[in-house]
Amino acid sequence: MLLRLDFTGGSNGLLLFLPELPFGIEVTPLFIYYLAYGTLVATMGIFYWILQSRFGRAMRAIRANDERAKFVGYPTNRIKLITFVISAVFTTFGGIYLTLYNRFVGPSVAAADVSLELLFVTVIGGPSYLLGPALGAVFLSITEFFSGDLGNLSRVIVGAVFIIVILYAPGGLYGKLVDLWKWLTE
Repeated sequence: MLLRLDFTGGSNGLLLFLPELPFGIEVTPLFIYYLAYGTLVATMGIFYWILQSRFGRAMRAIRANDERAKFVGYPTNRIKLITFVISAVFTTFGGIYLTLYNRFVGPSVAAADVSLELLFVTVIGGPSYLLGPALGAVFLSITEFFSGDLGNLSRVIVGAVFIIVILYAPGGLYGKLVDLWKWLTE
């Protein structure tokens, strides 16, 4: 239905013009990069703070065993709702930066392959670790860079690594690095 509305641009989407900022600051791709990088650092700090708090302990308890957390007295439904809202807020920031960077918004931005790519990044990097998805994103970027001339080979490589990680490294690449560090320092 939204694809037929004029104000959404239909299936063609909308081209966006960058906003003008006060004091003559130009919104260039480099400006957006630094803004996104600053937001990433702030977000990681906020997430670290959340994970170290009582709320973070409750989140980990629910992830480990929902029934046990409920039995201990955690309001699991409320904690899940708050976690979902926090996730939605920070995901919105990502969408805003992507839209500003591309200067375009349309149905292709929310295609299934974009969602799968985010899932792959999270699982390959390590869903249980704060820096896991960042490591997964670096892996995906390097894979796409080095297999760029080979067509869809990067998708085959990422898919194969995804399956291997699920089978042999449920904690992701970051989890394996943590295990390796523990083994080396013992």
